[in-house]
Amino acid sequence: MHPRQAIPGPLQRLAAIQSDVVTREQALDHGVSQHVLDRLVRSDSWRRLCPGLYLTVPTAPSFDALAWGGVLLGGPRSRLGPEASGYLWQLTERAPEIVDVLVPTERTLAKRDPWRFIRERPTARSDRCRGNPPRLGPEDTVLDLAADRAEGQIVGLVTRAVGSRLTTAVRLQKHLDLRSRHCHRALLRDLLAEVAEGAESPLELRFLHDVERPHGLPRGDRQSSRAGLRYLRDVRYGGTRCWSSWTESSATRAKAVSATCTATTSMPWVTS
Repeated sequence: MHPRQAIPGPLQRLAAIQSDVVTREQALDHGVSQHVLDRLVRSDSWRRLCPGLYLTVPTAPSFDALAWGGVLLGGPRSRLGPEASGYLWQLTERAPEIVDVLVPTERTLAKRDPWRFIRERPTARSDRCRGNPPRLGPEDTVLDLAADRAEGQIVGLVTRAVGSRLTTAVRLQKHLDLRSRHCHRALLRDLLAEVAEGAESPLELRFLHDVERPHGLPRGDRQSSRAGLRYLRDVRYGGTRCWSSWTESSATRAKAVSATCTATTSMPWVTS
């Protein structure tokens, strides 16, 4: 019998949901014996990621597969930590080498490459899980990552999260209000107030700080639409024909810190 023929359909569907990863217990519960598991590994149809954890395709594991593996090893109520969550939410560009997994505080698991298990206090974050595999929500992800980042990186995190519509400045502020001891609380509070005004990229924040406020310009109308245009104007000043917009190389127009931006400013008409 071909090894693939020994795999029940329900287990194949479960593996598809879990990025091609299953546990030994899941396989046994679906009628696959240990003998069959050993045969699948010997024939290179499956790969053993660690004792009790299998990759059901004969390829190198993807990051999603390793993420699912960590959550499965962590057990019930486990979820990805901020670094892994940040990558899957596309808030960071590079996949972390170590997959951080949050587990309930009563559970202790030793580190095993490429996973690191962190006990999570019940009230430290929202208990709501998001995504597949289960992970922190965008708000907790941003605030956790910000605790270990420099100021410029924090600006990029916040503007990317809001600019890509993962969350809003209001929701981030509500979560920040629950973290009275956040090490960058004051910076985040000021930053979120400016993002709430409509600045959605580091370049727009720089325009707000270096141009609009120092030169006494009136408060601009940010992220406004214009008939016939497929994009939003970053800032427009009512009563004049002065507006400023940024275009990006990103096809999705996500105003992220990594995007390559060029600024163009249309000045008011001057007549003599």
